Amino acid sequence: LAAGLGALALACAAWPDRMALLARLLPVAGDLLLAAHFGATLRPGREPLISRYTRHDAGSRLSECAGYTRGLTWLWTLVFLAAAPLHAAALLGLPPFQAPASAPLVLGITGALMLALFLGEHVIRTLRFPQFGIATPARTLRAVLAATLAHHA
Repeated sequence: LAAGLGALALACAAWPDRMALLARLLPVAGDLLLAAHFGATLRPGREPLISRYTRHDAGSRLSECAGYTRGLTWLWTLVFLAAAPLHAAALLGLPPFQAPASAPLVLGITGALMLALFLGEHVIRTLRFPQFGIATPARTLRAVLAATLAHHA
């Protein structure tokens, strides 16, 4: 492990420009990882990610939610896939994002849109499935944590 960390430190020292570029593009890597995480659950024979969270929230896999949660998982996969090139262009200062304030502005706007989508989905879910009670971000985050812990147990 120490030898590997030493080699990594030498590589970072040898290529500071490349390491700075990689660090600057970490948000893009996050977008792609989240898209892959959501998308991987859409493969045949796998439970869509949102279904897993819904099951942990409601206590069982709900057949009436299956289509809804599959569509929502697709939506989040596509949102993160669309955000990745947009964030890369802004972070690298590519056209039309050459202005110095472009990257923070683009990241802020897309972050706000993702937050609005996340919160809006709770309203839609509450209206569409009133039998499950009020969908709140806190319930969703608890379900995400429960599903993650159960998956890794």
